[in-house]
Amino acid sequence: MAGFNDTTVAYPSDACLHELFEDQAAANPDRIAVVLGDTELTYRELDERANQLAHLLQEHGVRPDSVVGLCVERSLEMVIALIAILKAGGAYLPLDPEAPANRLAGILTDSRATVCLTLDRMGVPIPDDVPRLALDTDWPDIGRRPTTKPATTVSPLNLVSIYYTSGSTGMPKGVANTHTGWVNRMTWMQRQHQLKPGETILHKTTLTFGDAALEIFWPLANAGTTALLAPLLHRDPRAIIDAA
Repeated sequence: MAGFNDTTVAYPSDACLHELFEDQAAANPDRIAVVLGDTELTYRELDERANQLAHLLQEHGVRPDSVVGLCVERSLEMVIALIAILKAGGAYLPLDPEAPANRLAGILTDSRATVCLTLDRMGVPIPDDVPRLALDTDWPDIGRRPTTKPATTVSPLNLVSIYYTSGSTGMPKGVANTHTGWVNRMTWMQRQHQLKPGETILHKTTLTFGDAALEIFWPLANAGTTALLAPLLHRDPRAIIDAA
């Protein structure tokens, strides 16, 4: 048993998840980082837009271990927001835009979310008592922030995400994850599967499931490209095959 369990390997335990992306943005600024249909962002563009949003999140009080709700469809704004939340020091809380309003309200209250990011074009009913930012209609204001990396004291032991259970056995429960846990997992993924620079991973999983983070961050941590399946097409097997 001891032999089977002897699986200890080195990984960058001093790194935060978003720093793996930042390293690639510095080394490969002109590579394509994320693509949705005919629209794409380079590593430089993604990094700069995430920095701008991170500055505004800090203005809204986001600090290490602050929880930031993210209730959006698969979109370029979603990827920008995920990285921005981490750059600001916060932890992302993925929310299903199709969930009932009372479930969204309950999770936002239970998690004590500092702010919730959404898209006005989706019309998601975010409770009035939770500060909100719309990543589409508020972008002119967001875009006035600096493109430089914001200062933060976030460490690998701080929260990176909170995923809520389905609540099938009662009230939904939040499961907290740290940066070091996700960095460990990303390092294992790369060691096992060896994604090459420029290769593409399709992001098709609903954001409220942990596998979505692997589909998004694994390529971005290794100079790859995250290709986003258009919203709702994850229900269409032919669309998934064509996208892949």
